[in-house]
Amino acid sequence: MHDGQRIGAILCPLDGFSCLMKGDSVTIDDDARELPEHEWFLPFAVPGLPLLECKVDGKTKRLFFDSGMRLPVLDDDSLVVGKEKLGTILEWIGPLGGLAEAPYYKATFDFPCGFRFDGHLGHDHLHAFIEMIRKRIPLGGFLGIEFFKQHDLFISAIKGKSGLAIIRRQ
Repeated sequence: MHDGQRIGAILCPLDGFSCLMKGDSVTIDDDARELPEHEWFLPFAVPGLPLLECKVDGKTKRLFFDSGMRLPVLDDDSLVVGKEKLGTILEWIGPLGGLAEAPYYKATFDFPCGFRFDGHLGHDHLHAFIEMIRKRIPLGGFLGIEFFKQHDLFISAIKGKSGLAIIRRQ
């Protein structure tokens, strides 16, 4: 459960993209070659890394899917200029060794496959966390699990089909 909502799975990207807890509706065998039925597929931009390309309020970004974060977090100041701050969010940031506070705003995420998510954007206004990760991975920010509240999804590491597959909830 997360914020009182059911979560379909908790992903472990450091362990070969395995699911720590699988949802009721989808189970993928380790030797699967085909994806179960789904509505949208968000391919990883780099094989072996959960990087997803999308547009955030019209700006193209490459986001690292991090199932340990709640909201998407970016440090692009131009995405928040003139927007109303909705509040602040505390996130546990492992590499920083503690909690970090970030303001958050409304945002729209559009993916090339046609999937659109209206949600929130946490803003790393100190730029410290994302800059530290950028030294190892070319990214524009992080995509958290906020959209789990609206959609079920599963992660695929099938060769040539690595990415997130999204199922519309009935």
